[in-house]
Amino acid sequence: MINEAEVLTSDETAIVFSQFLANSKIISLFNNLETPFPLAYFKVGVSNIGVYNKKSNHLFFTSTTKPDLALDMFFYIRKKYLIHAVEGSRVVISEIDKFLKTEIGLSLSVCELYIMSKPLILESESDLIVRNIVEGNDLIELGAPTLISAFAAERLNSLYSEDKSVALIKSKTRHFFGLNVSGSIVSIGAWIREASGYGCISYIYTATEHRGKGYCKTLLKHVLEHAQSRYRGAFLFVEKDNAPAINLYSDLSFSKDDEITQLKLEMK
Repeated sequence: MINEAEVLTSDETAIVFSQFLANSKIISLFNNLETPFPLAYFKVGVSNIGVYNKKSNHLFFTSTTKPDLALDMFFYIRKKYLIHAVEGSRVVISEIDKFLKTEIGLSLSVCELYIMSKPLILESESDLIVRNIVEGNDLIELGAPTLISAFAAERLNSLYSEDKSVALIKSKTRHFFGLNVSGSIVSIGAWIREASGYGCISYIYTATEHRGKGYCKTLLKHVLEHAQSRYRGAFLFVEKDNAPAINLYSDLSFSKDDEITQLKLEMK
């Protein structure tokens, strides 16, 4: 069980403080009581501690943190916060390094060595890549309404104003998700209704310039995980000639339902 806390016990503080001696920027934050505290702590037990700097988006693991638990915390924190850099013992960084390369496909560049640690910057080519799933009003601030309007124009042949797209995000009958990449929403999807215990996914759309990068698949994996305790399963609709989308959904274990037929009536 990963616990997030705003304060540490005296024993935990001693562990963190001794490790912070290698990082003058974090130790200055640790000692500065006049400004709002920008650190968040993630713990599993007493000695497995991750410290997240909300100001610099820097994640630090103490050398007492077990590699497998550090990886669990890293994955957990990525869902909630941006992460620009990771620092920890060499064995911890090695586990995260391996995860990023095999599961996400990010390349890594190593910055200068700290005592008992090495910070890693997450990069793809020359651009800093920061991925996390966003919900609620943060979607609006990061440009999701533009993607909803583009979806409506491309898939529904309808014109959605920005106000209408914002209203959809705020609607209690829909639950929108977006994939944030370095400060912008690049892919969206939403639960829109339930039928016989199955949730319907719609508004699946990725910005044109970001297609072919696996962003939609990353987003949909999270959307499906979100629904595991809510629905018996999921369903969606896709045009029969949209081969890329059909291949994606097949990879996620969706299958064609021959019992469902869509009927359409053109109104004059």
